[in-house]
Amino acid sequence: MPTTAQTQPARSKPSDFPWYLTGQATYTLNMGIGMVFMPWLVAFHLGVPAEQMGIYQASVMIPMLVLMLFGGAKADKVDLRAWLLRLHLLQAIPPFLLCYMLYSDVLSYILLMGYAICMSSINGFVQPARDSMLSHVSGGRTGGIQRAVGTAMAIQTGAQVIGLLVAGLASDADKNNLLFLFPILMAFNYFSCLFAVRFISPAPPEPARMVTLDGHAVNGGMLSRLKNQLSEIREGMGEVWQSHRIRPVVLLNMFTGLLFMGAIMVLMPLIIRDVYAGNSAEIATMNLALFGGIGIASAFISRVHIHRQGRTLMLGTLVGGMVLVFLHFEPPLWAFYVGVFLWGLAGGVGSSMSRTIVQAAAPKSHLARMLSVFAMATMVGGPIGSLAIGFLIEDLGILNAVLIPPSALVFIWLGLLIFTDLWKIETDAPVAQAEYGDATPQ
Repeated sequence: MPTTAQTQPARSKPSDFPWYLTGQATYTLNMGIGMVFMPWLVAFHLGVPAEQMGIYQASVMIPMLVLMLFGGAKADKVDLRAWLLRLHLLQAIPPFLLCYMLYSDVLSYILLMGYAICMSSINGFVQPARDSMLSHVSGGRTGGIQRAVGTAMAIQTGAQVIGLLVAGLASDADKNNLLFLFPILMAFNYFSCLFAVRFISPAPPEPARMVTLDGHAVNGGMLSRLKNQLSEIREGMGEVWQSHRIRPVVLLNMFTGLLFMGAIMVLMPLIIRDVYAGNSAEIATMNLALFGGIGIASAFISRVHIHRQGRTLMLGTLVGGMVLVFLHFEPPLWAFYVGVFLWGLAGGVGSSMSRTIVQAAAPKSHLARMLSVFAMATMVGGPIGSLAIGFLIEDLGILNAVLIPPSALVFIWLGLLIFTDLWKIETDAPVAQAEYGDATPQ
């Protein structure tokens, strides 16, 4: 049953934002480790071909995509702090199973896929809750939601960079039969994230939407809530589609995810392996360049106010895509890293602007659901792109396949420029209030 405090409007403390950033850092430290360690296990430790690499990356993203909308609907109706405490505790369990598989030397392609699918399923609920929590902990802070988003992304990227550096030691750990230490570290990080969330003040939803964590609504039973679940998801998707600000941002992210997520997850590790004869250290350096660029751009965005947000988003996306053309010409390894770094700079600008626009425009009553639609749209093309890029590499060659994403981006970019108002999006609060009667300026 809800307490008296839970029936009052959610209020944050000044210390909430630092603790949120601490939890975000430990959470995304594991993301950084996973970005190198998991593809390395597939491509190097297990030595699978490009098609299986693409199938693996596609398969592990699908559960998160399917569950993310349900996770968004759930996050709109529970105390986010209590919900995240449970989720992070659950996240700490699968790494111990991976540790056992590595220590016993029984890891296989199927078992690794099963582990990744399990973690992907949990993340489908974690991600919408963490995204929605950002608006709670940043309330009333100087600089508004743009600075909060930029700061969170900068901290996130910095933690990812540390994770990339740690995972770069995978090949050396493999030689010494110490790979099992990586999942132990990941489990410890999830416990640390849980510890940080404990110090954040409760973040209940509006009283009319409150449910307990076992799924029983305050003003209705479990059966009634289950009947309304899909309706609420459709409502969130409808709000996104009706928003003249959010709709084009979601469309742009959906197409860029389709074109470039497969490039990050499948193409780049295989370029390191097959073109530059690299290993885990080179994959880590490549990711360090990419996310270092994203972090620098996000930190810059957090310190300035950008008036023409839509224009900045579109230009950042286009410039980032065009950098891949340079990689087609097989530059020296150091120049390859420079190109990836520039790609990250442009991507950081685009990511910060897209999140800022959505966070500011979404009404608080639908925030988690709309953020889950935004995140799902960004990732929905990942499985398709990962599968496609794996087969394109086999048919066209790895360096020719690099040209496909930027070529397609040009047509998508021009279509959004001509047929939407994305280029014209500027300051956020007046538009948000005009589109939604219950929108609260962030």
